[in-house]
Amino acid sequence: MLENQRKERIIGLLTENTTMSTSELSKRLYVSDATVRRDLGDLERAGRIHRVHGGAELVSGPGIQIPLTARDRENDTAKRNIAAKAIRFVHDGDTIFLDASSTCMRVVPLLSVRTGLTVVTNSPKAILELAGMHIRTISTGGLLLDESVAFVGRDAEDVIRRVNADVMLFSCRGVTEDGMVCDSSLEETSIRREMFARAKRKYLLCDSRKFGASYAFNICRVDDVDMIITEKGIENRQN
Repeated sequence: MLENQRKERIIGLLTENTTMSTSELSKRLYVSDATVRRDLGDLERAGRIHRVHGGAELVSGPGIQIPLTARDRENDTAKRNIAAKAIRFVHDGDTIFLDASSTCMRVVPLLSVRTGLTVVTNSPKAILELAGMHIRTISTGGLLLDESVAFVGRDAEDVIRRVNADVMLFSCRGVTEDGMVCDSSLEETSIRREMFARAKRKYLLCDSRKFGASYAFNICRVDDVDMIITEKGIENRQN
């Protein structure tokens, strides 16, 4: 495993486990304690982890971006459960806005059960997967965020503004106690707000652990979402 891959794996393990000892990490990575300590030192200097006695914990907070590869492994069962519920509300012939979240990526393979779809997305990963499914796909293009693996910026937003979508599937980093759907990325928040303004139906795909969490940038209010889909159930907000 290359050094950068190993560090990314450390971030993924800390995302899943919050805190891990040096010895636990060395066993999971099949490297020496000394190698792990060196990697942890580099990650701490980069502001991505905190060193604690005998190990490390992930730095968290409103401005911290967790790489998509790390988020992709987090709470996989819940995300697949959410995706299975969400596909029920996608109809044949729909034009869909799909964001670049790891939760929405779980929906992509399920789209094969529908016909005549058009998918508009800022996710390079979704674009590559959809290319092999013979589904009409429109890429927003734009500036690529390395950590999130998402297209953002003015060019991406211009593409979205030219589309009237039937449905928007999106996720977030948190839902505050006073009902704001929020995220840590200003750029991705701007993309989602553009999609939100141009979609008839808006479905929030949200792991239940995100409720009560607050981040810097507001996407929308929960009252403006048509449906909240979690692994625990579906809440229709527009009855």
